[in-house]
Amino acid sequence: PKKRFNSTMVPSEVLGTFERFVETLSHSSDIKHVSELIASLQIFISRFNDLNLEGAGAKFSLEELLLDAAKIKVLNDAMFNYARNVVEGPFGLVGVVSTDDAWIKIKGAAQGLVFLRPSPDFFFPAINRSIDHATKESISPWLGKFSS
Repeated sequence: PKKRFNSTMVPSEVLGTFERFVETLSHSSDIKHVSELIASLQIFISRFNDLNLEGAGAKFSLEELLLDAAKIKVLNDAMFNYARNVVEGPFGLVGVVSTDDAWIKIKGAAQGLVFLRPSPDFFFPAINRSIDHATKESISPWLGKFSS
């Protein structure tokens, strides 16, 4: 059995593209949104590359990676809809939508990521527990430095 996933990284030209994109933005909420997305991608990739599939807590780590990926999907989808002119005005979610609404979006994205898997029920209870706990405790899904 495999102990680790194949290592990956965000190419530097992608980060340069984000930098040029941010320079076109005028709303602070949009800039926070892109900053959250970039930081979340970097954290996700670090956790992904470091995950030992045979280590203690591997199942929990996989569940957390799934929630990280779902958060990235929510952030990316909002930005992508803006770029395609599907939405007008600011697209930023960070510090704009309520914590509950953010978690609802993340929960939907997480379920969407695993819905077509052979055993989606393996993930759903963990997703629900994690998000219910975060919602009950008013824990923001966003990184502290970008949420205010």
